[in-house]
Parts: sequence; structure tokens; C-alpha cells
Amino acid sequence: LESLKKIRFGELSKKNLDKITVLAAELFNVPISTVTFVDDKKERHFSVCGLKNKDGSRAVSFCGHAIAGKADIMIIPDALKDKRFKDNPMVTKGLKIRFYAAVVLKGPGRYNVGTLCIKDKIPRILTKKQIGLLKYLGEMVEREIDFPSLLRLSEELSKNKEELTQIIENMD
Repeated sequence: LESLKKIRFGELSKKNLDKITVLAAELFNVPISTVTFVDDKKERHFSVCGLKNKDGSRAVSFCGHAIAGKADIMIIPDALKDKRFKDNPMVTKGLKIRFYAAVVLKGPGRYNVGTLCIKDKIPRILTKKQIGLLKYLGEMVEREIDFPSLLRLSEELSKNKEELTQIIENMD
């Protein structure tokens, strides 16, 4: 999704996103919190608390798994015990992530485009109340995002689909 590069944040929105990631890290007492958008090859951290790098490969991305799923939240209590992640270099080397939780962010058309995630180096279990808080923070992030180009792209695709459907129907 090349269009993800066109997501814009106003100065105020970027500051608000940074406040949300810091708040998430503090609320859940985790060292890492990010607002991350994922395309077909990369993940890009738009707001980061506790990490230095801004981009990563989707091939090893936890967030890539989260947006590919159908659930609105993904929780990995212990990545070493999860067959999808136990051999992941982010688990076995470098960051040594054990816990991951993310609420999926929706773009225009309600498509999954990214996550608000929290990560830790120790296994964890979230309570129902904590899960509700994480979802609420994700809603706050969605309200801060300006998707003008994605919205236009979605509208164009919808119009093109309607036109194509009419052409096909008229061929019969």
C-alpha cells in the first residue's frame, strides 16, 4: 500500500500521538510503545516510546501479523511460546521481545492499516480492564490521523469498481 506514505499528521496530532505512546508505556509499565503503520514490505513507526529505529521489515513484524488478522486486538503473552514468533529475531536477538499487545488501527473503508502496540521483555497477561484501556487508546490514535489521500483513493477505487460492474453487466 504505497498510499500509506501519504498519511499526514499535523503538528498538534504528532504531539498528541507521542503523548499517547508515552501514556501507553506508562499505563502498562512497558518499555516500548509505538504507533505503527504497515504496508506490504515495511512497518513504519510514526510515534515511538522506547525504540530508536523508525522502520522495520514486515517479514519479522509483529504488527504485520496483527493487521493481517480479523481480530481488533492481538495479544501475545509469551512470544517464546508462540509458534509464529518463537524463532523471530526480535524475540531471539536484539530486543528479545516476550510480550506484545496491539490494537488494530482502521483506515478509510475500515481497512486495517496499523497498530498501537506495547511490548515488553518479560511475559505478561492483560486483564479485561487493561484490554479495554488499550482499545480506548487505539481509538484516540485513530481520531488523530488524517487520511485524506487514503480516503480519496478508497473513493476512487469504489467508483472504478461500480463502473467496471456496470460495464460487465452491460456485456451480458
